Amino acid sequence: MGPPCRPGRRIDADPAGRSGGGDLGAAPTIAPGGEQPVVGESNYQAALEHAAGGCTPDGCAISLVTAELVREPRNRYDRNAVRVDLAGQVVGYLPRADAPRYHQLVLALWEQGVVATCWARLTGGWDRGPHDHGSIGIVLDIGPRRQPCGQEVSLLPPAHHRVAATGQEHCQDTLRTLLGREREVTTVGTLRLVDSHPQRPGSGPVVEVEVGGAPMWLTTKMTQRYGPVVQAAARAGITPACEVVIAPSAGKLAAYVRLPTPELMQWGRGVE
Repeated sequence: MGPPCRPGRRIDADPAGRSGGGDLGAAPTIAPGGEQPVVGESNYQAALEHAAGGCTPDGCAISLVTAELVREPRNRYDRNAVRVDLAGQVVGYLPRADAPRYHQLVLALWEQGVVATCWARLTGGWDRGPHDHGSIGIVLDIGPRRQPCGQEVSLLPPAHHRVAATGQEHCQDTLRTLLGREREVTTVGTLRLVDSHPQRPGSGPVVEVEVGGAPMWLTTKMTQRYGPVVQAAARAGITPACEVVIAPSAGKLAAYVRLPTPELMQWGRGVE
């Protein structure tokens, strides 16, 4: 289950089809922690490529974005339709069977004066020459309870330093689902300090990294370094989130957490 997060930017737009915008990288107003597929992306490849910052041999130049959900009650094909936008451009729709489950959530946020937004991951998008080009897809990061955020989630500044997480051997199915057919993917994980490692009761506090609903942990050394700032964030009502890179390694899938130095981890505001 994903963490709660605090609703963000206010809008005046009507939820019945008019988009209020939605900057890439903005903090979400829908709690993350699960995967929601999107359909129809093949019709919006130009908009997706624009949001992705172009295609590279390994995939989209930008893989983590913030998407917006917009109801379309006047859609002539499905009055229950829920549109998915990136930076004000249509990139797909929720599957017909899933869309009605989001109406109450979108309306609840609108009544608070905020846009219904969520983190999302762009998939595919590789360009390795004239005969090897992958189309771009999008997967929404929405918790299974489909609920508004109740606490701020802060995405940490990007960092080149990769920290290996432990417990990956128990999360191979989740990592395999997230990786799909890609060589490497970047997704979002949330951090929290727990009393002890569940497989080593009484071992002392450890930083848990939740990715796609599956828990992994930082090492004791990394917990000593990052535990105090993660705990300080929780006391400030903030759930820190970070980039997690998933890639094959030594015959299995590995997850690497991108963390800045603790001095750069500041709290009190969402993603700019």
